[in-house]
Amino acid sequence: MYKSILLLICMLSCLPLLSNASIFSNILGGVVSVVKLVREVIDMFTTSTEEKQLEHLTQEMSTLKRAMNSSNGRLLQMMKETSYKTVLTDSIDKIESCEKDYYNYLANKSNATRKNLEKCHDIIENVRTLGKYLSGKSILNTPPLLDLYKDGNGVCDGAVINGVFKYVFSNLAVGCSVVRTTEALTHESRTNLYDDECKTIMNDVLNYMESEYNGCAPKSCNTFHNHVQSKLASHTSLTAGALHGNLSEMYPWFNFLVFRFGNSGKATKAGNFSLGHDDGIWLLGHRYDIFYFDARIQISQQNQKYLLLIEVHEKYLKGSYFGNVSMETTHYAGGTFKVFQGYASENNVYCAKPNTYTVVGEEGKEGNQSNGADPRRTQLPVIWCILIVFYFLCG
Repeated sequence: MYKSILLLICMLSCLPLLSNASIFSNILGGVVSVVKLVREVIDMFTTSTEEKQLEHLTQEMSTLKRAMNSSNGRLLQMMKETSYKTVLTDSIDKIESCEKDYYNYLANKSNATRKNLEKCHDIIENVRTLGKYLSGKSILNTPPLLDLYKDGNGVCDGAVINGVFKYVFSNLAVGCSVVRTTEALTHESRTNLYDDECKTIMNDVLNYMESEYNGCAPKSCNTFHNHVQSKLASHTSLTAGALHGNLSEMYPWFNFLVFRFGNSGKATKAGNFSLGHDDGIWLLGHRYDIFYFDARIQISQQNQKYLLLIEVHEKYLKGSYFGNVSMETTHYAGGTFKVFQGYASENNVYCAKPNTYTVVGEEGKEGNQSNGADPRRTQLPVIWCILIVFYFLCG
């Protein structure tokens, strides 16, 4: 009896919230992490049964590594460890030489171009070398390659790791395409030894990078605020989308929800999905609310076990960007407030705690932002009402 009365009251209270629903969805436009890249290449390499499909994959990888080199300079020349620089450069140079033979053969399938390409079967050794160091093996008396880009406390430099590892892996993928083609030409598609070995090498790289990202993520929590604020200090005011791109490059192991405000306004979270939260990043009169969580977790509009609700005051919101996270948007109170709603099948465990740092706004006023009252904080009666309704409907 009492449950029915409470449910009825809540449903009547929520009627304004349930109107004007729309879909909030953005396609990821920032940097793709090494883990996502490797996973996508494995899928493409596995399903590429036709020559044209393999050619398309090779072209994609060739374009990627050329673009990265042109935008970052000669990436391997920036490496800290000379021994890695020497070994990796030697293997990449040999793969790039055979890459030219590969494209020459595709452009003109003559006996001469075929013979030149068939000679490239031995670059499987160079593919193995790249795979070895991308999957955690180390040169004698040196740390593993990825460890070169961690500080003394084990905090990872995500941007450099992404750049170096994506560049080296794109060369590995090109090498695999070349040796797979040479094997098909030499043995008339009767064997697929190189094909199988390349899949094994790529999966070893994927498993290692996933493990390393799992280690990098929790190490990032305590330094997140100061690192982000210092990195962005030289920027002028950024759009929510531009900041999302910067964050995705710095922390490829996280997904981000970015809200941009003026001097007033705040994003308030509810629901049983846990996530990191930094509400103290300032850039030239704008404050940013940043929510972040494990990049492997997908948030969507499909009803699942974990609920995430974020409420903002429409008047103060200057922009928002969520990358590949899909959330439903609802307005209430005459359009004054906006609620973003999404679900996940598993909960996030990284950085899921209140802020404990002291925020210094541009006006120079300090204040602890962990759990104290904030004059910018909006009220959440309707959000809690939704949770109660869900409890009765789904419980």
